[in-house]
Parts: sequence; C-alpha cells; structure tokens
Amino acid sequence: MSANELDDLERGYRPSWISENVQSDIANAIFRFTVKLPNDQTITVDMRTTIDIDFETIEEDLTRTPNQYVFWATVYSEAKARVAIIERAIKIRKGLMTEAVLESAKKDNVRLTEKAVLNVIEKDKKLIELDDTLIKAQKNAGKLWHMTQAIQMKFEAIRSLAGFKRQEQQHQR
Repeated sequence: MSANELDDLERGYRPSWISENVQSDIANAIFRFTVKLPNDQTITVDMRTTIDIDFETIEEDLTRTPNQYVFWATVYSEAKARVAIIERAIKIRKGLMTEAVLESAKKDNVRLTEKAVLNVIEKDKKLIELDDTLIKAQKNAGKLWHMTQAIQMKFEAIRSLAGFKRQEQQHQR
C-alpha cells in the first residue's frame, strides 16, 4: 500500500470498488471517454467521479445528484441523437454507393448479383469509417445510459444514508 493510500485511510477515505479492483490503466481506458456534441464540441466523461459517494457530503450530494442526472441524461440524449445521425449517414452512403455501382454495371453491360453489389459497397473506405464511428458512438451512448442508471442508484443510496445520518444526529442530541 502506498503512502498516499495510507494517508487516505487515516483520513477515513474509503477507496471506491473500482479503484480497489480495477487496474488504473484499465479503468482509465474503460471509464474515461469523449462524447461529441452536436455543435462539434466534445465533453470528456470520467464515470468514476460521478458515481462515487462521499459520506462526508451526503446532504450536499442529495441536492446535487438530480442536477447531475439531468446533465448526464441530456448528454446521453445527445449521444443517442449522434448515433441516429451516423446511422442515417450510413444508409445514405449505402444508397449512393448502390446507385453508383449499378449505374457503372449498366454502362459496362454487366449484370451483378445482390451479393456482388454488397461486396463492392462494403469495401468503401468512407462506409468503413462511418461504421467505425457508429460503433464508438453506440459504445459511448451505452456507457452514458449505464451512468444515468448508476446516478439513479446513487441517489437512492444517498437518500437512505441521509435519513440514517439524520436519525443518528437526533439520537446524539
């Protein structure tokens, strides 16, 4: 155990489950990601800081958590919209590619099967890039959905803990 970890334990800080069980480089790769917003701005998300509960600030967290939820639910909504936009771009690209392949085949007096057309279309570099972008956008949207679920669970836990803390304070009086 490092000196910093010992200091944290002496101050009463309990490491989160993630920091105790997941190597930091893996946690950074999984829980830190960037979401592109509609205005081409990006937001960096670190899920670990949003879902941790600090027992010293339960009352503050109780009032802050709904705002966190609204913010991250909105970011999730934007991420889902981005997924839909990319899916539409893929459909458009496939349509344009199909049209171009069929037109070229018609000019060359060649008949193509549906499978041959699909094989030509699927090797299009722009379509491959769009597919890769879609996969990343879907992955990030999924992470954001799970984060909003974790925030809801955090809120329920904080509400219970705040109730216990109030009871404890009343018993101490």
